[in-house]
Amino acid sequence: CFFDAVDTNEALAHEFAAHHLSIDSDRETVVPRASMRRLTFRKLIADPFDLGRRPLMGAIGTLTIRGGDSPSVVLPQRDSARVSGGGGMAHLLPAGIFQPSSVIPAAVAADFSIWRNIQREYAEELLGHDEYDGSGKPIRYDKLEPFTTMDEALRDGHIRVFCLGVTLDALTLAGDILTVAIIAPDTYDELFANAVETNSEGSMPARAFPFEENTLTWLHESKRLSPGAAAALHLAWSNRKVLLV
Repeated sequence: CFFDAVDTNEALAHEFAAHHLSIDSDRETVVPRASMRRLTFRKLIADPFDLGRRPLMGAIGTLTIRGGDSPSVVLPQRDSARVSGGGGMAHLLPAGIFQPSSVIPAAVAADFSIWRNIQREYAEELLGHDEYDGSGKPIRYDKLEPFTTMDEALRDGHIRVFCLGVTLDALTLAGDILTVAIIAPDTYDELFANAVETNSEGSMPARAFPFEENTLTWLHESKRLSPGAAAALHLAWSNRKVLLV
C-alpha cells in the first residue's frame, strides 16, 4: 500500500540527511562523500533490487511534450504542504501511483494499463477531476471526456506514448515507470483548453518550457528537478530523433 512504501522511502531519505547533510560557515549545504557506515536502516534494505525485502510503489511519471515545430514540456511545481514526497521540486506531469479507478473487479481488469493510468492522471492534474482512487464507480472510457478524445487521438497518431524505462531513486529507492507522451499542438490545445492553474499537489506553470538543450541544461543546473523529471528529460532528449518525428 501507499504508506507502506512511503514509510520506507522517507525513512531512507531522512536517515541519509541526518548523517550526511551539514551547513558550512557560509550557510551553504555541504554533502560529503556518501557512506553506508552509519546508515543502519539502509543496511537493513541491503540489495535495493531485492523486492522481497521491502514494499515498492508502482508510480508512473509521464513527460508531456507539446509537439510541433517548437516542442515544449510542462513541469509542475509540487507544493511541500500538499504532497508526501518531492515537495518543492519540479516534477513530471502527470504522475501518479499505478492503481485502478475502482476496486470493482471489472474496473481492476480494465484499468490494468499504463495508458489508462496516464489518462486518469491527466484528468486529475490538468483538468481538475476528483481523484480516481479506487473508491468510485468504474470509468466509462468510451463515454467520458477527456478519455474518448484521448483514445481517438492515440489511434490517429496525434498522441504518441513511449516507455522510457523503469528507475529507482538513488536516495529513497522509490520506483518509477517513466513514460513520455508527445501530443500534437492542436490536440494538446483542445484537450487542455480549460486546464486548471492549481491542483491538490501544487501549481501549474504559467508557460511551458521549450524542449531544447539550453533550457534543459538550465533546469538541471537549477537543482529544481525531481530525480524522475531529470531522468525523463535526459532520456527523452537522448532519444529525441525517435520521439519527435
